[in-house]
Amino acid sequence: MKENNIKNLKYEIIKKHEKLFVKRLELESEANRLMLEINLLDAQHTLDKVNQLNRQIDDIISEMDYLKQALETIK
Repeated sequence: MKENNIKNLKYEIIKKHEKLFVKRLELESEANRLMLEINLLDAQHTLDKVNQLNRQIDDIISEMDYLKQALETIK
């Protein structure tokens, strides 16, 4: 009887350990997915900033071209 109780206890401990292991893997997977999502959001934010800077650069280049043409017209 005592051996049977010990076997049952071992079985329950192993089952609980397996369930916790699976849960840990699920949580790690979710954490990794969220980290990828954060990285993608950061990348999108960075890309938006680069695009904004490129538009500002284009505006400056256009203004410089306009000023160059104005100078050439005055000469």
